[in-house]
Amino acid sequence: RKTFEGNVRDIVIAHSTDQGRTFSPPTVVSRDRWVFDACPHRGPSIAFDGRGRLYIGWYTEGKDEQPRLLISTSDDRGVTFSAPVALHAATTSLPDNLQMAVHTDGQVLAVWEEVTGVRKRVVMRVSTDRGRTFDAVRILSIGSKAEHPSVAIHDNGKVAIGWTEHAFPYNKIMVQQGQLSSVVTP
Repeated sequence: RKTFEGNVRDIVIAHSTDQGRTFSPPTVVSRDRWVFDACPHRGPSIAFDGRGRLYIGWYTEGKDEQPRLLISTSDDRGVTFSAPVALHAATTSLPDNLQMAVHTDGQVLAVWEEVTGVRKRVVMRVSTDRGRTFDAVRILSIGSKAEHPSVAIHDNGKVAIGWTEHAFPYNKIMVQQGQLSSVVTP
């Protein structure tokens, strides 16, 4: 997340062709124009599929100060990006802490925190068409306070999703495992 003039906080990407010694000038992923006069502590999630498509997911409040999660893709190594796809559509909750994993065939699992005045839960959406569209939101957590989701996909299709759940006086680390085919099939 780069800070531009006027405290605009847009997501950028730069690449290196010499093992990190130098980087290209940053390219803006999406001109959200989110003005925020502090550090938002909400970085992007990034992944590649087996055909080289780059996926970037991020949190923004844009010019209208409406919290949202977006995913965009690039097929030219980050020179240009697709129009962002919105992940969070609820009007009664706020999204946070987006994490994403992409299978080599381009199936995308996006997990994040969905926060209301009384609950924080972990939810998921899946794309089977390389990030163009996503299925309905699925609730993963069962407690009243779940946070810090993480997701991974192995090349063989095995999926692991983890998060922390708080149920006084205990904290639990929850893990769900399965195959990608069973995750994407309702």
